[in-house]
Amino acid sequence: MVERDVVAARTREKVLKAATKLFAQKGLAGVPLRDIAKAAGVPLSTLAHHFSPKEKLQEAVIYRALDVITSESMRIELSGTPREQLHKYIERLVRLQLSDVPEIKLLDREFQSLNDDMISSLVLRSFKDNPASTMRLAEIIRSTGSDAIKSIEPWRLACILFSLIFGLIKLRPIHPMDPNAPLADAKTITFETSFIFERVLGID
Repeated sequence: MVERDVVAARTREKVLKAATKLFAQKGLAGVPLRDIAKAAGVPLSTLAHHFSPKEKLQEAVIYRALDVITSESMRIELSGTPREQLHKYIERLVRLQLSDVPEIKLLDREFQSLNDDMISSLVLRSFKDNPASTMRLAEIIRSTGSDAIKSIEPWRLACILFSLIFGLIKLRPIHPMDPNAPLADAKTITFETSFIFERVLGID
């Protein structure tokens, strides 16, 4: 990679980090490009060169947030029976999505307000671009012995699980003033997700 490409990649990363933080605080529609450029420490013209129109930056930020989830799944240490491994995997993803990580807060704030086609496209792209993470989940699920999933593509399994976790979190809001709420909700959502996911896939 030539020096120019290195500089461009660093600039894009600075912009994405700044945009993620601001979007998580104020929403995708509530942040002017000039504020993002200022926070990233780059000229507005430079930001526009990399991300124009604004929708291109929004898509890049959402994709980056999804990538945080798929990458994090590779760090989960698993042990026990196949079903216990699946539950641990689900619990880690639930706790991640209940965290204060800017990328996750952005998804929590904006996911339901995004265009369905945009969501589908970005989710599929994220899982397809992270085959190691996607295959790891598929291997865990398939090791449970369910015949129903043998014909389901790995990235579809990942999409089903991700959508289920996010939907259940949306139905059970966290109360910041109650320090015990996040832990209790994480356990409840993990149980509900595991139960529904296993029933859908025919895991006995």
